[in-house]
Amino acid sequence: MNNSERLLREAVEEKRKELEELESLALFTTRKPLSRTPPGGFGSVEELRQGAEKRPLQSPEEVQEALRRKLEPTTSGPKNKDGMSMKDQDIEDLIELANTAGSTIMSAATGPKNKLNKADLGLIGTQVQRLTAVVATLAGRLLKAKETERTVPIAAGVTPPGNTYASMLRTGRMATQSKPQKMGASIAVYPVENSGLSTADQTKTALKEATNPHTMGLQVARLRKVGNAGVVLQTRSKEDLEKIKKAMPASLKVQETGQRTPLVAILNIQGHVKDGEELLGALRQQNFSEVDAKEGFPKHTNSRFKLKMNTQMMTRRATIKELEEENTFLLRERSECEEEMLVMNNKIASLKTELSEIHIQKLDHLDQRDRLQETITYSNNCNDTFQQSVSHH
Repeated sequence: MNNSERLLREAVEEKRKELEELESLALFTTRKPLSRTPPGGFGSVEELRQGAEKRPLQSPEEVQEALRRKLEPTTSGPKNKDGMSMKDQDIEDLIELANTAGSTIMSAATGPKNKLNKADLGLIGTQVQRLTAVVATLAGRLLKAKETERTVPIAAGVTPPGNTYASMLRTGRMATQSKPQKMGASIAVYPVENSGLSTADQTKTALKEATNPHTMGLQVARLRKVGNAGVVLQTRSKEDLEKIKKAMPASLKVQETGQRTPLVAILNIQGHVKDGEELLGALRQQNFSEVDAKEGFPKHTNSRFKLKMNTQMMTRRATIKELEEENTFLLRERSECEEEMLVMNNKIASLKTELSEIHIQKLDHLDQRDRLQETITYSNNCNDTFQQSVSHH
């Protein structure tokens, strides 16, 4: 949110609060309305004083005239110090001027020296609120029109204004973007046989001794080591590449580098496939039977890794033998587990039998205990009866 929108929102919020305060005051009216002219004239000095009290203003024109007379001494002073007209001022300055004027009007209307009643104060507050809203609306429309003017493209046939010194100063600095440098071709350098160079570092050292970029004016972009004791050199231009080729010593040889051919791994090859040619023929018959062999597959296709038939068969036999041994071992473990499970089941059955026998024995002991208790009770009863009969005799 920019400064203009913030000022607009603050001004509208401030005037809204003032309007609410004035509306709350306007709810109370005078007990006895005053008429413009007395019906029967003035009979005394007291009646003259009572009749001379200020009457309420009835129209916006009367309010404006009263405010003009009230504010005339303060507004009739000297003009703005800068002598700047309103059309030359910024939007923020105009909004601030409108807010200041509204605050001045409300201060004069609500000051201790005013003679306005509460109805007049409410009317003044409404008019000030309406004025502030109009100013804010016009400022918002002006901002929206300026934004639309920036975004709308220039119509056909209209010549855009040229760049001036002031317009160029208003534009920010653009970040400088470095242009990507062009990359030239690359070559691979390998040692010649019987040259005594066996590593890529030795080849790189020999190449640097033969070619000096500073004295020859070369621009080397990349230099990396590859397999077979070689290095790959890339320059900025083809001319530099030709200079390097001419300065190449007898111990090094140059090879053109091309794009690496993609590799595809083919798994689960059947045992009857003998070599790479038979494999390519099977692939062609299965997938490219409708394409001419001279134009399509396998014109630029080679088999990189070849395995002999005996090696494959030996590998397959060894794998089958290992699987058979593992299967036998698993079967043996399974039979042992089944035997152990059978033993455990037998033990569980015997334990259940013992538990049932113990339970039966427990029941027998309980039955015997109950019988013994009944016998003791019966004996005690008989003893009591005998004692009673002895006491009577």
